[in-house]
Amino acid sequence: MSEDKVIIGRFLSTFGLKGDLEVVFEFEEDVDFYIKNLKQIYLQNKRTKEFKAFNVTFKKQENKVLCHIKGIDTVEMAKSFCNATIFASTKDLPRKEDTVFLFELFGKKVKLDNNEELGRLTNVFKYANKDYLEIDFGKYIIPAEEPFLVKLDKDQIILSKEYILDLKSQQN
Repeated sequence: MSEDKVIIGRFLSTFGLKGDLEVVFEFEEDVDFYIKNLKQIYLQNKRTKEFKAFNVTFKKQENKVLCHIKGIDTVEMAKSFCNATIFASTKDLPRKEDTVFLFELFGKKVKLDNNEELGRLTNVFKYANKDYLEIDFGKYIIPAEEPFLVKLDKDQIILSKEYILDLKSQQN
């Protein structure tokens, strides 16, 4: 994947008669902010791995998020986009002041609130509708929520010594 492109979601199916596509985003928070501010997406050619830019508009209809790709105006034209993974350029991603994207955190040091280093963040994944932090490729799997998570921002990831030491002793 290109260094400055990140997956933001995928197209599901066509919707309506004007070539709109239903979208499912990778993120759940601030969907309204993104659909209002994101104007360009990228799709990747599976064979050549090259990215192609598309100008888009998003809208909500009923409980769905719909995307209209400029120049795609019929159901027949839109069908070829079904199930495609949607990318955005990191520089184009609209962001609120306190927003941190997951790709910005990978490789960051994870510390306890007593400044002891636990390892580096290697993955974030969702299981049973909760986010988990993977540290050092599975050495530790920590829920990304209180009381385990003390602070998470673009500069640092700090976990609670009290709760993490309980987890560490259970894993040994």
